[in-house]
Amino acid sequence: MTPAFVNPDDYLDACALVWLLQQCRTEETAVASLQAIGGLPRDFSAFHVLREAGAIPLVLQRFGCCFHRDATFDLQWHVIDPESAEKYCRSWVRLTHGTSEKWPTNLQVPLDLLKNISENTHVSSIATCTSALDSLDSRDEQLALVEHLEHISSGDSDVVGKLTQCWLLDTFLECSLSWELQTAVVDDIAKRAVPTLLHLLQRSIASPRTEVRSIIGLTLHSLTGGRVDPSMLTEEEKRHNSYHKTIIPSLAAIVKDPQLYGVKDETLDFAAIEFSRVAAPVIARSSRSPFPMKDIARQGLSKLYLDGRVGVGLIPDIVLADILQILHPLPNIPSEQHPLLVKTLLKTMSASADVSVAICGLRLLEQLLTNCDQEVTQVFFEGNGITTLLRAAHAGDTDSRRLQIDCIRALCVLIHSSTTSTKRVVSPPELPPLLFIEKHFDALFQSEFFTTLITIVSGRKWWLPEIAETWLPSILHLCHARPGESVWSSVETAFKNFAELHCEEDGSKRMMNDLEKMGCIINRSRTDQPII
Repeated sequence: MTPAFVNPDDYLDACALVWLLQQCRTEETAVASLQAIGGLPRDFSAFHVLREAGAIPLVLQRFGCCFHRDATFDLQWHVIDPESAEKYCRSWVRLTHGTSEKWPTNLQVPLDLLKNISENTHVSSIATCTSALDSLDSRDEQLALVEHLEHISSGDSDVVGKLTQCWLLDTFLECSLSWELQTAVVDDIAKRAVPTLLHLLQRSIASPRTEVRSIIGLTLHSLTGGRVDPSMLTEEEKRHNSYHKTIIPSLAAIVKDPQLYGVKDETLDFAAIEFSRVAAPVIARSSRSPFPMKDIARQGLSKLYLDGRVGVGLIPDIVLADILQILHPLPNIPSEQHPLLVKTLLKTMSASADVSVAICGLRLLEQLLTNCDQEVTQVFFEGNGITTLLRAAHAGDTDSRRLQIDCIRALCVLIHSSTTSTKRVVSPPELPPLLFIEKHFDALFQSEFFTTLITIVSGRKWWLPEIAETWLPSILHLCHARPGESVWSSVETAFKNFAELHCEEDGSKRMMNDLEKMGCIINRSRTDQPII
């Protein structure tokens, strides 16, 4: 089969090898020429020239010469030159790629002998690759490839050469795209192979061998149901450039259903952290990521975050901030998981001193607290949410004004939800629902919230609509619920001073109306008049 495009340099190289085979009569030249074919790159475009010149039967003939057949004792075969036989195996694989050529049955026993040479891992690995490519319908031959990869992943990978590892990975990928096996068998092979590939990926991260990472990513993509462009079998640059497109959905599938792929314990921890490390920066900082990729990343990252597999101390703060940014607005997380997410966010903000983590966490927290039910507010109060947010707000005095305003807004949103929610509260059996809500209010009044609020409002730094539309209406709800608190006079004074300084701005009229209502509530509480 002639390819659509033949590189002129490849064509000249192929013609030179053909000339050496046909014109040079020395044994050494023929051997060197046939073995050189196995060293040609996968994307060599002129293999057809060598096939047409009869290179395949010559390679097989030379392969047979690497063995001795003992006719005197049960016709046994013996390996006499395993290193040369391995080179002819690679030449045969290169020459027959994309053809219907099959390994001859009369040479099957020598090939099996070569596969079983335990003292030379490279030779046995290449023989296994040859047999696997010739037996796409054999479960045992495909599992033999996995066993070689397992040997590499569990031992010292530096002892196994780059050539061996790349041939095994390339062969396994090519086989996985063409298996003639039942679905159950394919699933079983994937369950064996995926943990091994993740171990190899973990080893490769500290290595400059980017080609190993790209082929592992592509193979994982194939095993987890992804579509693989056949051209990637030969084009290394295309593999490298597509690494994120293949590894992100692959790792997402693995962390979503680790049991399906036989992944657990430390391997699952690695998959989770690597998925976060790769996916978070790409999705968070690129506006060109396709929507399906973003959706895959968000679903996977939200699961890992809720499961506690990514968090402070497990991944860098910069990656954690990217994850929280990606999760806003919230993906399709069931409402029954909202309390857990609130608890996890508070834990994150308590443990991290990073401003970006706090800001991104607050955006999610505000969304969760908006019109939430009492179970969410319960988790917030029990998780020391007030203390956590106030600590962040005080950090904003020097680090981030945005952090200050986000903290106060989130607390005001919480107050609004707590004072207006009509959903049934889940309270401890020893406390009636209404008393349980009052206990939450007690925690708010006993905290530094109002001191911080008054200080920030008195700083006169904020955009008026933020105060008029979010802060003051929530505070007014709380004033109505707890009118007898001594702090209201100071709160009213701070907001009045702010309103007077911004009297001509948008929202000032609404603010003055709310302050008038607050004043009425405070006055009535002092005279013990009922508040309507």
